[in-house]
Amino acid sequence: MFFSGQSLQVVGHRGWAARHPDNSAIGIGAAFGVVDMVEVDIRRCADGPLVLSHDPEIGGHVVADTPWDRLREVGLGEGQRPVLLSEILRSFPDKAFNLEVKNSPFEPGFESEFGLALETAELSRPGDLLSSFYWPTMDAVRASYPRVATGLLLEDDIDLDAAIDHAIERGHAAVIPHWPMLDRAAGIGAIRRAHDAGIGVATWTVNDEAVANRLASAGVDAIITDDPGGLVAALGDQEQR
Repeated sequence: MFFSGQSLQVVGHRGWAARHPDNSAIGIGAAFGVVDMVEVDIRRCADGPLVLSHDPEIGGHVVADTPWDRLREVGLGEGQRPVLLSEILRSFPDKAFNLEVKNSPFEPGFESEFGLALETAELSRPGDLLSSFYWPTMDAVRASYPRVATGLLLEDDIDLDAAIDHAIERGHAAVIPHWPMLDRAAGIGAIRRAHDAGIGVATWTVNDEAVANRLASAGVDAIITDDPGGLVAALGDQEQR
């Protein structure tokens, strides 16, 4: 099971989004100072390279329509510029990433043949987890790269049991629901069911300490947060108490 043998894992969301620009080198580096996994978002720019970006646009430029030479000059704040996936993986060779593939049919740059996801899978290393809200993207990765761990991201309107069923059927390593889906009695049952099937359970995006403690008690394996340092400290204090 993904996350197997580990205590509750805190994952930095887009690096350390509460302190630094999203998906920036400085934010990712800061997050890795306190946690062992960081979530980043992957898109393809117009001339092919895979760039870190949560939104379809960076600085007013549509990523899918803009060449890398232009995107790389956009300021993100704190002196940071956009970075390529290949660069960030080289910079942190011994750290684990949750690589979220941004491949929505409703956004610019959608790839119906899933080339973005497959290229990301090719670059990934043992310990990395690929994920997407568009499940066919992860199904394509599983079919072509069975060595790669994959996870299904869930919005609130998705049936959690159906997601677990899909993960079991297709061999996905984890389900990653929005936290309110797990912060109830039915969520605790779903966590147990996933674990019984060998599937890890992470959740996004938790910045409230009380919520994090409830989810930890419920048995989630990983919590994605904008403030990894703050959450690590809060969960550590709770364990000591």
